[in-house]
Amino acid sequence: MSLAETVLIEPVLTEKKKWKGYERSGVRGILIFVIVALVPHDIGFYTEQFEYYLNEDYKWRIIDRFTHYKGWFFENEDNNNYAGYIFTLLASLILGTVWDKLDKKKRDFDIFYYWVETIIRYVLMYRMSFYAITKLFPVQMPFPTISQMNIPLGDFTPGKLYWLTTGAATGFEIFAGMCELLAIILLFFRRTVTLGALLMISLLVPILAINITYDAGVELTAFDYLVLSGVLLVRDAKSLWEYFILHKTTALTKLRRPLFNRPIQKLIQNGLKIAFVSVFFLFMSYQYSIILAEGKSFKLPRERGLANTAGFYDVSLFKLNGKEIPNTPYDSTRWQNIVFEKHNTISIKIARAIPLDKRNKVRTQEFFGNTGRVFYSFKADTVKNTLELKNRADKNEVIKLSYQRTPQGNFVLSGVDHRKDSVYAVLNKIERHYPLQGDKGPFVSR
Repeated sequence: MSLAETVLIEPVLTEKKKWKGYERSGVRGILIFVIVALVPHDIGFYTEQFEYYLNEDYKWRIIDRFTHYKGWFFENEDNNNYAGYIFTLLASLILGTVWDKLDKKKRDFDIFYYWVETIIRYVLMYRMSFYAITKLFPVQMPFPTISQMNIPLGDFTPGKLYWLTTGAATGFEIFAGMCELLAIILLFFRRTVTLGALLMISLLVPILAINITYDAGVELTAFDYLVLSGVLLVRDAKSLWEYFILHKTTALTKLRRPLFNRPIQKLIQNGLKIAFVSVFFLFMSYQYSIILAEGKSFKLPRERGLANTAGFYDVSLFKLNGKEIPNTPYDSTRWQNIVFEKHNTISIKIARAIPLDKRNKVRTQEFFGNTGRVFYSFKADTVKNTLELKNRADKNEVIKLSYQRTPQGNFVLSGVDHRKDSVYAVLNKIERHYPLQGDKGPFVSR
């Protein structure tokens, strides 16, 4: 067989398809499911977005937040509600069957299917654009902070460990974003939808496996996108089977679509496409490139810390209520070491039980998924030389301190902790190089 006979030929226009009842019901059911699952219909969601818009500096990120919307049946107390997901999918298919039975007009179903597939394509592109762009401009998984460099491996959850190792491999994160973006681009053009769906599935399968095995938290979301990508392959399933398995010469199908002959129709069609690309790719890419250029991440705190302070500090002397506490690894009251980040975070190593927090949300990257250190935000008054620390996971825990710098760049801290005990600590800065940084020199928190 010649090479020309073994390749898929250019998609050809098929005759008007004779749709079977179960096919029509399935298409209608999938449309119902997509609308129920991915279109925000909870008033509380819109209230939350309004509050976010008022309080967040990156107000444009409200566009991304809509990509994270998930119906109630996606999550429960265990995070992934597979029972609710499957129930909703089955209920949607049943409703699709009822809809088909009640539709007496039986309009041109080829055109209806075209619109359903178009909706699924754009939903996938819209939803996956966030993940692609935030990897391409690597701010989704930022490089580990100084504090995270000083947390024992066993104090991380598997999901957080994967998060950090991906963030440490910046080149891989960018490559993953490029692959996801390529799949999105292929989905954008009708002639390459099948290729785009195949590539999307090849990306989503390992993402799903990672989320399941590492318990990374978004496995049901990855599964949902995998299902939608698979739906896009249904119309060419027979051709793909014949080509890849039976090694036959075959052709992909080409959807019959509405004819937009009027100038106003073409104007609206092209205008919507341009608007989609402009907002969800060009505008968002520009905004995330700015965040990257500023050395920031929406996962890490946005405020800057004290100038020329970032680093690891050993607590050489610690007093509690005037009594010196020896440096032992088991005392639950003594500070062992302190890290100042370039942003406004101070983390303290202390031998006390730290509750595990699994909230992977905006500004939580430091403390979610790990124990071993206590993370505090801080406000500094550089005139009065005071610090007010608030536990990032528990805002009720507040420490008020005065600080003095020594000529060697060290610190002396004194004040009152959240238990109203007086504390006094002498901090000695230790210059450290972390192998995870490679040959980039002394560690610089990003």
